[in-house]
This record gives sequence, C-alpha cells and structure tokens, in this order.
Amino acid sequence: MSALTVWHLSSNRWNSAITEYALSAARALMLAGHRSVFTPLAGSPAEARAERYLETRAVPRFTVAELGKLRTMAREIRPDVIMTYGGPETFLSKALPGAVVRFRGQALDAGGFASGARQRFAHAHAALLLAPSEALAAQLTALAPEQAAVCVPLGCDTQVFTRVPAASLGERPELVVLGRLDPVKGHAAMMRLMVRVLGDWPGDLPRPRLHVVGEPANLSATYLTELVKAAGLTFGDDFRLTATRVPDIARLLSEATLGVVPSLGSEIICRVAEEFLLCGTPVVVSGVGSLDEVLFSDAGGSYRGLGDEEAAALLGAWTRQSLAEGEAAKVARAAQARALFSLESMGAALSRLIEPFSRW
Repeated sequence: MSALTVWHLSSNRWNSAITEYALSAARALMLAGHRSVFTPLAGSPAEARAERYLETRAVPRFTVAELGKLRTMAREIRPDVIMTYGGPETFLSKALPGAVVRFRGQALDAGGFASGARQRFAHAHAALLLAPSEALAAQLTALAPEQAAVCVPLGCDTQVFTRVPAASLGERPELVVLGRLDPVKGHAAMMRLMVRVLGDWPGDLPRPRLHVVGEPANLSATYLTELVKAAGLTFGDDFRLTATRVPDIARLLSEATLGVVPSLGSEIICRVAEEFLLCGTPVVVSGVGSLDEVLFSDAGGSYRGLGDEEAAALLGAWTRQSLAEGEAAKVARAAQARALFSLESMGAALSRLIEPFSRW
C-alpha cells in the first residue's frame, strides 16, 4: 500500500468527541505510514493538542474569506485525501483538490425527505461518508442510499490506556463513572441504580462503592453532592467523588472493579467505554447512542431497555464477576480491546478506505 497525504480540516472549537476522533484519525494514519497534515481553528484545543505530534497548520476561521489561504496551503500540501469533520470545512472542500472523506459523528435528525435532500446537497462532492459506529453509518445510508457510508470506530492511544499489571481492586469494590459532570452523563440515574445494587448485595462480600470521576461542566460538585444525599447514599461510604483531573488514568481504570457508562444521550463516539476495556476492566453501559457496539464477548453488558431492578441486577452481577476473575482474564480482555480500539487498528481500517484515492 502506497503512502498518501491526508489533510484533516476541523472547525471544531471544543475538546469534543469529534475533536478526539479527528486527532485520533490523523495520528492513526500517520502511524500507518501516511502523511497527516492537521488544520484546526487557530487557538482551539485541537491546535494545542495537534502540535504535540502532528504537522499542524491552523487557520483563523473556516469561511469563504479564507478560501484563498486554504487553496495556497493545498498547493503546498498536495493532498490525496481531505478529511472534514464539520459543515464549514466540508462546504469549502468543494473548491479544494483531493478526494473528500466527510466524517459524521453526531446523531442525525429524525429523517425524512428533507433530511435526505440536505445530506445529498451537502455531501454530493464527497467520495465517501465516515461514521464512528455501524448504527450511524446505517442511518446515513438510509438517508441517501446512493452515497457510501462506512464505519471505522475510534482508536485510542494504547501507550496511555493500557492495563496496569500491579493494579489492585482495593479493599472496596468500586463502580467507576468517568466523564465530565453533566446531566446527560446520567449520574443521577446511576445513583438510583446504586441504591438497588447495595440493597441486593451479598453480606459475605466486600460492600461496593460508586466512584464518580470528572471535572464540573454543566453540573457542579456541590449539586452532585446534593444528588447523593437525595438518592439516599452515604458520602464517603457508598459514594466518593474525584472532581479533578486524574494524573494516572490507566491506574484508575485498571483498579476499577467495573466501569459504568450511564449516559442518557449522545455517545455516538464511545471513548470512555473503550478506555475501560483497554485497561482490562469490564464495562456496563446504558445502551444509548452506539454504546452497545463497544461490547464483545466477556466485555460487559448493556441495560438498554431494562427496568431499574434488572439494570441493577446486571450491575451487581458484573461487579461480582470482576471481583472473582483473575488477572489473566483482565489481560485477555485488554488484548481483545486493543485489537478493536487501538490507533493501529483504526489506522489500518482508514488506510483500506483511502487506498483508492492516490492522486500522484
């Protein structure tokens, strides 16, 4: 397979899941032997992160006024492929040389003729559409069957997210929820389920605890504390909170007895679930978005469509299984996750997709 030049254009202003995918795609293709050039918004978190490991050329905005600058950059870069991650850059890519791959990482509108027509108009020039999940790829195909939509899951850095061999489950089993403090992440619903888990817990086993890890976003640490009290959990005994950035994230995820992703919405790109699995820890998910696609044999379970009693029973069962299984089982789980969710696996999948688009 020949090396291609891939130009990544990202108008995303925040450290969102789409930004994560864009950066990971660029790194994955670079590791696969291709040239990745990353063009984010100047001053964005994506620019600061990309400069650590990618050839980075930022622009102040993605508007028609910047088209001349982008065309000059295109003559210098000579891209085989242009990967776009948002609407503004996708529109501008019509005037740039190279095969366009349009990434879509958000849930779609309800559908219908209008949505299909909008998609056809916006993406008529794209060589293919790229999605992070099979479910979203199927939705894109249903809206416009004549346009190819393919799935490549997010790849994670396995130098960071890897099983810590000396990880200990500690004196108390912990169900860990990792992510920003935001109502959509389902913290209140998880507390309700935790009350049931504790109520049904066998008396001959160490009593589990819910551990929420995340920095405040649309939910303050103080408000979360009030939710704990309202749910009937005891702060410090049944529940603990880490509302700061964790320096050794791999150890945190490896030492968790069970990872939980209780989100109420979004989760088209399921990064946190992948990270738990890469560290060998089983995960139970709410099933919203594309979360169920992350699960493989012995990875964990989903309580999508279940009532609270059944969901709590599933959480309890996986917590007990994780407590009982040995280190070998966790190492095997991490190895299977690496085969699916590493930057290397993402790079190999993306390379197969772009191989036909060599221009030089």
